[in-house]
Amino acid sequence: TRRCSTMDSRKRKPPDFSCWGQILGDATGCPPVEASSRKLFKQRFCDLCRNGGLTVPAARLRIVGNGSSAVSNDKSGGAWNMRRDTSLWPEHRVINQNAVPKMVLLRRGSLEELPG
Repeated sequence: TRRCSTMDSRKRKPPDFSCWGQILGDATGCPPVEASSRKLFKQRFCDLCRNGGLTVPAARLRIVGNGSSAVSNDKSGGAWNMRRDTSLWPEHRVINQNAVPKMVLLRRGSLEELPG
């Protein structure tokens, strides 16, 4: 009789992922970021981006003051919050969601007036 082999009980390491400096900004040549360290926003960036910073065009930045509840990050885990029917915001990322005023990075530059 043949026996089924048992699965390896060791946990597999999640795959590494791309540095958000490449996704959100102008960074190139970033090494992969370890998947185990991606819980905090700053941990989604490689050491090169964390230490050297990155630049984005001013047309992609918005400051949101008193209407801070008008924009937030969703819990999808991706870099960009997608446009929703219930929001006037295009694809974006709130950089400092626990502060007022909030800094919002748009995926694409826009001259459109946005809430907040």
